[in-house]
Amino acid sequence: MTLLFSSVLHAEFSLTLTSLLERQQLGNLAVIEQQGANNSLLVEQLGYANVALLHQAGYLNQLQLRQFGVGNEAIISQFGQSNQLDVLQQGNYNRIQVEQFGGSGFSIQQIGNHAELAITQY
Repeated sequence: MTLLFSSVLHAEFSLTLTSLLERQQLGNLAVIEQQGANNSLLVEQLGYANVALLHQAGYLNQLQLRQFGVGNEAIISQFGQSNQLDVLQQGNYNRIQVEQFGGSGFSIQQIGNHAELAITQY
């Protein structure tokens, strides 16, 4: 089942990345995938156009994302048990999409104009 989600996720990331590249000049692009137990990830992006595509699969996942700048965008997925997500987006045009599968918790702060947020939890 994880492989199915993973292959679907890769396809979605590819389409999303292509779309983002066509829409804007990217200042900072982070594409990170982690698998296994006790995943921990901290991403900080400072600049004009920050884009983060982040995926964790396993259990006890911890992810922190900090984006400072104009045009921040993030797509985050966590698969597994005991997920924790902490996001701060500061700047204009903030957008985030989150999918969490398994026991999940999150804290999201968006500071700036045009903040958009979509969260799916299973």
